[in-house]
Amino acid sequence: MERRIAGVVLAAGASSRMGQPKSLLTIEGSSYLTRIIANLGVAGASPIVVVLGCGAGTVRAQVELDAVTVVENAEWAAGMLGSIHAAIHALLPRHDVEGMLLIPVDQPRVGSGTMRAVLDSRATVAALIAVPTYNGERGHPVLFAREIWPALLRAPANEGARHVVRGCGDSVARVAVDDPWILVDADTPAQHTAMVQGVPESSPDDG
Repeated sequence: MERRIAGVVLAAGASSRMGQPKSLLTIEGSSYLTRIIANLGVAGASPIVVVLGCGAGTVRAQVELDAVTVVENAEWAAGMLGSIHAAIHALLPRHDVEGMLLIPVDQPRVGSGTMRAVLDSRATVAALIAVPTYNGERGHPVLFAREIWPALLRAPANEGARHVVRGCGDSVARVAVDDPWILVDADTPAQHTAMVQGVPESSPDDG
């Protein structure tokens, strides 16, 4: 049986500071969500899962999602961990899936080559988690092996995936990449403008 690593796009949040769904923001002619889905496909992630929540109907109506698995997180207001749980529950029946590569929808400039580097680390490093780094700083996307999914399901809501990453110690592989965009997200209109212009403006939290 061919072993796969799923690509998971976390796109359930309310985008309250942005004022509109981040999934639908455009960069270089494509929506954030469309661009990330395409890059995951080029990188070799399979299957691709998109977790929607707030405004799910609007996103479904405006983005082509027929080629991916869409999961809706009804508890999106509780934070990102619920979306990770929703993705895990969707993937558990897929016994050919040995891990998942998580990326937030507001990081559309992360390159497919970066995604591929993190995916490839699963074959070369005996680690449960792989995190890309740029100049020593950790960013996204983060790969979680199937073996660590139960720990994600048990993680405290106030800490989420960070709790699991911190607890894994030597089981976390750091994958150095030449891609500053692993550190850059877009939460506000100004940060979106910087994203479109190709000027890094902000850094997401680790893990």
